Amino acid sequence: MLCRTPEKASLMRESLGISTTCCEEEMLSSGPDLIVVAVNKTSISDVSLHYMKKGFPVVCETPVGMSEEELSSMYRAFSEGGNLFVAEQYSFEKRNRAVTEELEGGLIGEVCCVNLSQAHEYHGFALMRGYLGIPQDTGFSVRSVKRSLPVTRTADRYSTYEDGVVIHSERTFAFIEYEGNKVCLYDFDSQEYRSPIRLTSVHITGVRGEYRDGVFTYLDDLNHVKSRAVSAEKETDEQTVCRLLEMYYGILKEGRREEEKALLSSALQDAYSAILLRRAIDTGEIVYSSKREWN
Repeated sequence: MLCRTPEKASLMRESLGISTTCCEEEMLSSGPDLIVVAVNKTSISDVSLHYMKKGFPVVCETPVGMSEEELSSMYRAFSEGGNLFVAEQYSFEKRNRAVTEELEGGLIGEVCCVNLSQAHEYHGFALMRGYLGIPQDTGFSVRSVKRSLPVTRTADRYSTYEDGVVIHSERTFAFIEYEGNKVCLYDFDSQEYRSPIRLTSVHITGVRGEYRDGVFTYLDDLNHVKSRAVSAEKETDEQTVCRLLEMYYGILKEGRREEEKALLSSALQDAYSAILLRRAIDTGEIVYSSKREWN
């Protein structure tokens, strides 16, 4: 593992039991099969391009880029022969995938609307498109607002709290209309990933039923009302990413270029959608998508 500082290198070596270094040449001389880029959001594109230009396959964290220019640069590097995978894990998490497979099988008929309070920005768009069952290049419009709302703090990335202190969290609301009369209501609270009093929620409606937080309610062939719980257990992010890395390595070794392109195009579209969401918040206007080079 290549680390920025000796202190971080020592910490990673001791906690994970792996080889670490602060010297890029030393890391590259080990002959990596692929390079995983795990840096802050604003550096992901630059660092990924750096190693792609050196001829190494890259797996980067999300988002694949923070601006339309960065997204175009990443796709251009891929089009010129580079290998690029994006660790967009939410659509592949076992429970989310089980829900999507039931929808694809037509259990509740054509899906019309998704109410999503499950994941933020690019992760949220990946899930919404998957639940709706629409191609990644489907055009859409988005209007959105963000509000700072009070909540009692309970947990963050570093600690848990029982002091009853009230803080403010950022909550984003968005109305997204896709071509083909598909609608999404997006509602994400910045406390949602860790706070036990800000739980995630998903409500998906179709012509012949609905899915709500783990349970499908639908009409059978005789139009009798049935219900079915999703049996798949939820994975941790780490478990899903490990499976993704194995899948990406197989795609790379077998030269499945079209599959790699499809995965990358979806991740680029997710990041592009998140950019438009933020633009809608900043401008207070309805923002419309346009065709991009990866579509």
